[in-house]
Amino acid sequence: MTHFLRALATALAVTSLHASSSLAQTAKPFPTADSLKAITERGIALARYDAAAWRASDALMALHPSADEIGGGYVALPTKDGWIVAFGRFSAARDTFLVAYEGRQVAAHPDSFVVTALRPAHPLVGDVASAARAVAVARAEFGTTSRPYNFAVLPAGRVDWHVYAMPAQTRSDTWPLGGDVRYLVSGDGRSILAKRPMHEEIREVSFPATGEHPVTGTHTDVLDDVPEDSDVFHVLVRRPAMPEVIVTGAFLYRVEPNGEISLLGRRERSGR
Repeated sequence: MTHFLRALATALAVTSLHASSSLAQTAKPFPTADSLKAITERGIALARYDAAAWRASDALMALHPSADEIGGGYVALPTKDGWIVAFGRFSAARDTFLVAYEGRQVAAHPDSFVVTALRPAHPLVGDVASAARAVAVARAEFGTTSRPYNFAVLPAGRVDWHVYAMPAQTRSDTWPLGGDVRYLVSGDGRSILAKRPMHEEIREVSFPATGEHPVTGTHTDVLDDVPEDSDVFHVLVRRPAMPEVIVTGAFLYRVEPNGEISLLGRRERSGR
């Protein structure tokens, strides 16, 4: 039996999307197509941010930066010419982000970044400083952990920020899923407005080097009845590329390798 069939065999039955009128009156409403599309878009943006950050960080290490220079972390910025990753620290008043190193994506080789040392450090205010502060305030609230974590910051609407805390990949053949949080941070980057745990325990996903490979993954989301941004991220970065079936308390979904989310149907509950 394939991995996909095992996943469906362990899940409860799925009803047709055209539910009976009596069920529709009592059951939780189906999520809208627009809400699922928004999750897909955030997950894709998160995967692109993460790729830019780690590739630029790898290129940065060749320059042997000091902890003082980049103690404020980094911010990745999409531009019309590709991604820019700014590494630096805060001014004493924390109103300025002092960029000591700048990584730029190479147009002809999108997987490569060229990092330049800026002497003196280039002061940036506005959105860059606000985004860096948003990461810093979320990182402080998240606290220290026994394993490395990556943080990403993306616009949330027109004003505020989403900051993601996700466990970092520590092996090239293993992809962590879970133990992640999304923060909503004020536009100035100084206040946490909301905290959304996306998954509970961390699950390390890997596949055997030899033998049968699954064609579809599966996992359960228990904290909400819709997939999370990091579910889409996980499907996009995991290799080999394959869809993922997600079981929630009320619904079943399928996330495609391009990040698109399909609602498979409603999950029946026993005793109903």
